[in-house]
Amino acid sequence: KEAIGRHNLSPSLDFSKEGIIDIPVLRKDSAIKNPEIDINPEYNPFQGEEVYKRRKTEGWEKFYQKYTNENLQPDLNFDGEESDNGSSGTRYLQILNTYIVTSVKSGFMIIDQRRANERITYENIIRTLQKNTRITQQSLFPMTVELSPSDYQVFEEISSHIEKLGFDIRSFGKNSIIIHGAPAFMSSYNFKDTIENMLEQYKNLQSDINIDELTRLARSASSASAIPYGKKLNEQEMRELVDKLFGCDNPYYSPSGEIIVKIITREGIENIFKEVVL
Repeated sequence: KEAIGRHNLSPSLDFSKEGIIDIPVLRKDSAIKNPEIDINPEYNPFQGEEVYKRRKTEGWEKFYQKYTNENLQPDLNFDGEESDNGSSGTRYLQILNTYIVTSVKSGFMIIDQRRANERITYENIIRTLQKNTRITQQSLFPMTVELSPSDYQVFEEISSHIEKLGFDIRSFGKNSIIIHGAPAFMSSYNFKDTIENMLEQYKNLQSDINIDELTRLARSASSASAIPYGKKLNEQEMRELVDKLFGCDNPYYSPSGEIIVKIITREGIENIFKEVVL
């Protein structure tokens, strides 16, 4: 340390630089004064003239008219608006997890979701049978189903036609079958219930002599695999269902003749609210 100090090898401390705060030393006998605030005792903030100037109100009618015309009226035509998933187009609303509602130029269109799905599946089955272009989705875990004697008898009678639909089903002992796969166009993944319902529907239609065997099978399969009432659909699922429905040859009636689509006109809606209670 001594050598470093003698030969000036370390920088010296300079306390005379500018910018250093000068704090005076308080003497022992100095008097301490309390801080004072300079105020005007005559000042009263509640007296005097008002200095606020009101903004000019010229042209307020235009401002009001702009927002009245653009935003305050409900828009019943959803065409072209952006949906939650970012896609633009017609918007859809599901009511009671049963009906799909959308706006059209003449009013509102209500679609029965189960009947719509039934119509779509029915026409897919008819095309499959006509063109013999079945596509089977194989199940990772084959399912064994035990049928009633009457259902098993019906299955044996129509098993060749069921295979043409795209089902991969084989007999397995007494009154039992193994489901290895089902048609790719079917939305239901509960193939056990689908097969049982299909056989039950087929038996119910056997008494109708006006229906041929393949049509009876198509109606039974489409009814058994249709999406159930009460199933919640997101907007994309509703959009796809409606698009497929109106791609059908007959989108307005189910295979059994029930109404699928109903239009409630604007006039009909207005008539509902014309009733006056005295």
